Amino acid sequence: MDYKFIKDSNITDRIFKREFKNRDGFMFNDIVTIYFTVKCLHCGQTFSADEMRVAKTGSREYEVLCKNAPECDGNIEDMIPLSEFEYLR
Repeated sequence: MDYKFIKDSNITDRIFKREFKNRDGFMFNDIVTIYFTVKCLHCGQTFSADEMRVAKTGSREYEVLCKNAPECDGNIEDMIPLSEFEYLR
């Protein structure tokens, strides 16, 4: 799939907030800075959640993807939130 990656932080912050709002283990502070780490089930890499990428997939549709997209096809469903202890191992 051809992705058009979004670099505008106002848009990405809004998309992150909407997508993470109802997911267990995902939290963010008042200014929508995501402060947790994730592991992608597709590529196995662990990274800060704010490194995930947002791509425009339709006229008004967006998708949260692994930071390694397009090489990795992991999306938000494939991200596991990790505790700080697990990340440091």
